[in-house]
Amino acid sequence: MGQPQKADWGRPIVTDTKPMPIDAADREIHFERYKLLVNSALETSSRRHSANTYFLTVNTGLFAALGGASAAGLDLLQIGWTFFVSVCGLILCYYWHRLINSYAGLNRGKFEIIHKMEQQLPVQVFKDEWVALGEGKDKNKYRPVTELEIAIPWAFSCLYIVLFIWSLLQAFFGQ
Repeated sequence: MGQPQKADWGRPIVTDTKPMPIDAADREIHFERYKLLVNSALETSSRRHSANTYFLTVNTGLFAALGGASAAGLDLLQIGWTFFVSVCGLILCYYWHRLINSYAGLNRGKFEIIHKMEQQLPVQVFKDEWVALGEGKDKNKYRPVTELEIAIPWAFSCLYIVLFIWSLLQAFFGQ
């Protein structure tokens, strides 16, 4: 593959209505763009997984630290740790939730472009897979990972809310 001219890289990948016709000289450039975008979508999914692992580890660690401190006999209410941890945990869960939605939107956009680019390729593997899965409309065939992922920060948020309310009740009404 020769080095593409600057004008080749400046042309739009897809249009809003139908695929742009490509001649034989542009096919290789088009396929390289396609591979780059597919790899970018995979990298986004990998970063998403790493972010989820990080937030899960931090949240689990916060509860483990509270449990360990309580088991060691520390009065967590007296030093305000339950209040502090619950507020910090809620903030973490808020940003975790936003990050999951951000990654989902980013990949959704990438796959819209991938599907359009595949219209100019001999095989449309990602589009065919999406159609086979009911295009996300049939929950028996496919349930978006985002729906499952989002449940985890919500579950932790509920735990932090219970911890927050418990710490307030203990602070105001005693033991």
